[in-house]
Amino acid sequence: MIMISIIVPVYCGANTITSLLTRIEGVFNRSLKNYRYEVIFVDDCSPDNSYDVIHELSRNNDNVLGIRLKNNVGQQNATYCGMHHVQGDIIITLDDDLQHEPELIPVLLSKLSGDTELVYGVFTERADGRHRKWGSKLTAQFFKQMFRNLGENRVSSFRLFTKSINERVIGQKYGFVYISCLLLSKCGGVDNVVIPFTPRTNGRSNYNLVKLLKLFSKLYLNYGPLSKFYHGFVRENTPSFTIERTTLETDKGDDVLENHDAWRGIKSTVCN
Repeated sequence: MIMISIIVPVYCGANTITSLLTRIEGVFNRSLKNYRYEVIFVDDCSPDNSYDVIHELSRNNDNVLGIRLKNNVGQQNATYCGMHHVQGDIIITLDDDLQHEPELIPVLLSKLSGDTELVYGVFTERADGRHRKWGSKLTAQFFKQMFRNLGENRVSSFRLFTKSINERVIGQKYGFVYISCLLLSKCGGVDNVVIPFTPRTNGRSNYNLVKLLKLFSKLYLNYGPLSKFYHGFVRENTPSFTIERTTLETDKGDDVLENHDAWRGIKSTVCN
């Protein structure tokens, strides 16, 4: 039976992740009965009680695994951490704020065929501020220029990709982790599913003009036309993530531990 791994990077998501898990369970109970699944919550050192909620969810559900990072490293690195510990044949990433509707997972899954190895769920439109819209257009142009396999498609953090791409990505070291750049550099065909925009139920985006400019400069230097020149002079040795603890050892029985091959060696907590 095919297994799907769902990675959810979490930051101050204590109020939303229980509802998110309930909806994910409903999708597999109704529409994806022929698939096994696991949900990996990666708590990015949240200052709230997110990990306590994850801990409780894991205690009550063998399909749930939780990771608590020692430091706040951002959504990209938290997702990258989850990618190192998946077991599935298919991997899905989605946000913890309920903007990405898990009910649309079967739609993304239906696009995975033939040469298509990577599928993005992209919003029809969104009520962003002027700076965010400007930054999104700039980033979209960068991806279109640098990754020809993207074509006219767009990228987002709601994505589905194959195990083979994941293995190609995590087998290397990177100075700056940006998940879509890594996936697009290792995959063949790409497709989009247009999804409705759902307002956040908790919190707000912390992107501003300064952060968007910093992000774009890092994208350009690390994945743009001058990346080989830049990497020849700059070496970033900061670890991508450091794991503080997991629910695997505290909440799961020996039979579950034995079956989770991808989690063996989890005590090697630092990844470059």
